[in-house]
Order: sequence, then structure tokens, then C-alpha cells
Amino acid sequence: MYLIHITPVEYLKKILLDNSLKSNKLTGNINLGLGVYNGQPNSFVYFSTTDKLFDPNILVGSSECIIYLNADILFNKSFYVSHYYSANPITKKKYSRYTKNYNSILKKLYNYSINQLENSKVFYIFQQIAIKNKISINKYLAGIEIKYSVGKTIDDSNKELLFYINKNYSDIPTAYTPFQF
Repeated sequence: MYLIHITPVEYLKKILLDNSLKSNKLTGNINLGLGVYNGQPNSFVYFSTTDKLFDPNILVGSSECIIYLNADILFNKSFYVSHYYSANPITKKKYSRYTKNYNSILKKLYNYSINQLENSKVFYIFQQIAIKNKISINKYLAGIEIKYSVGKTIDDSNKELLFYINKNYSDIPTAYTPFQF
């Protein structure tokens, strides 16, 4: 299983340079939670889950990227789980840092999410896993997928970003895939 974090492409290089994902309270950036969190920063980093890299059924916007992390990132960390977007992660089910069956927890959450959709054709990320404050990603980075609009060319900033990823993360699978709805 993988944890996935979706963010605008413009934030990806900073995340990679910092080698960490930080809560919006630390960064001031609210992207997918805009409208849910009412502009109020909080102390959590949010993830969803999937069972494969570069799943074409995951629906995200163009100019967004998906950062795939190995589920082992949850080892020895407390985390919260919810089946929907929530502005208050404290009300979610909390798992202690001693939880060992996190892969089965993630699989159940993923299957629950898939079963909410007709024919399971498109998987829109609506479940959440939350971890407090900041999390180092280097050892757990499993893949990076950048979505772009069909018919558009790769702009210079994305070329620079792709060059940076290929140079510094050559062992990490990457994909530059068209956004399709």
C-alpha cells in the first residue's frame, strides 16, 4: 500500500528540497483542503491511500502532482484516519505509534473508498490519513506523478523540475501523465 499526497506542482520542488511534508500551519499553504479547512491552518499533513503506483483511476486536477510514499512511513508514528474530508482531524480514529497492521488498515480504507463509487471507474481521493506537523519523506518516497493538461506543452518550469527530479531522484519512478476527466 502507498500513502499519496496531492499538491500543486509549484510546491513539489520545495517539498523535495526540504525532504519533508509539513502541515499547512508550518507552510501557510492550503491546497486541496481549501473550503474544508475554512482557511484555518492546522497541524496535520494529509494523505490518501492507493494500492499501486500511477493508478490512472486517481482523479486529480491538471498542474497537480501525486507524491507516492511507502506505507512504512507510518511505522512508529501516531496517525488518524477518516473516511471523508474533515476540518477537525482530532475527531478521526487515532492509531498509536505502536500500530503494526497499518497496511491492512490502509487496504480497508482504500477498498471502502473504491466501493463508494459506481463501477469503481474513477477514484477521487476523499479518504484521509493525517499525521501531525511534519514528516520526512526521503526513505519512503516511492514515486512522483505530475499531471498536465492534454494539448499543452511542457513549460520551462516543469522542464526544470523534471530535470531536477531525474538528476536527484533517478532511482524513484516518475510519470508525467495527461490530466483526463
